[in-house]
Amino acid sequence: MSHKKLLLWEKWRPKTIDDLIMLPRIRKRFESGITQHYIFHGHFGTGKTSLARILIGEYSKETAFMDVNCSEETSIDFLRDEISKFCKTIPMFETKSDEKFVLLDEFERISPQYQDALKAFIEKYNNHGVKFIMCTNHIDKVRGGMKSRIKMIDFDCQNLEEEKYMKQEIYKRIQNVILPAEKREMSKEQLVPIINRWFPDFRKIIVEVDDFLLAGDDCNEGGNVSIKDRNELYSILY
Repeated sequence: MSHKKLLLWEKWRPKTIDDLIMLPRIRKRFESGITQHYIFHGHFGTGKTSLARILIGEYSKETAFMDVNCSEETSIDFLRDEISKFCKTIPMFETKSDEKFVLLDEFERISPQYQDALKAFIEKYNNHGVKFIMCTNHIDKVRGGMKSRIKMIDFDCQNLEEEKYMKQEIYKRIQNVILPAEKREMSKEQLVPIINRWFPDFRKIIVEVDDFLLAGDDCNEGGNVSIKDRNELYSILY
């Protein structure tokens, strides 16, 4: 496996807000940055964690943030000790520079008991300049008490119009930005089936594009839609 194969997705991981392929309703919401607590939910590879890190990074020179992988830090003790310690260092007076952010990625991995403890914890620090962002692929595993207190942002397409928009934006990003920078070429007939097969997972699409460029053919194994559905979706980009 080549070095390029290992690094291509990381190489093209979004680093700025302009790099992100987002639905207009999501982009518009965050024009003013992070204004409250959020739960980002939807299919994997749709930019939830990337957006959270980019938004938090905009404040990185003025504020601090804590990036927690909930699949690794599952203990309530971590919440009570490490996250609590982080939040308690908030200055007395609230200004923009006093803001702090806690990103809880793979949020579905924590237990119901952890969620109950976190619910009270968020309320405790709500007026202390701390903003929490939770990212999850499985919103059904988030308890109702959390959902009722925190604004949920759905990254999945809600209709055919949004799906068409996202597919076109993914196509343009790959065809007009990534491939020219890599000094490679793919025809529309080669690229569109890959997008349709793995949509909405942009990360997987890039992995499959890379594999196509290396092997000279795309793999027909797997996929999230049937052959019939792929043929119907194929027309969307034409």
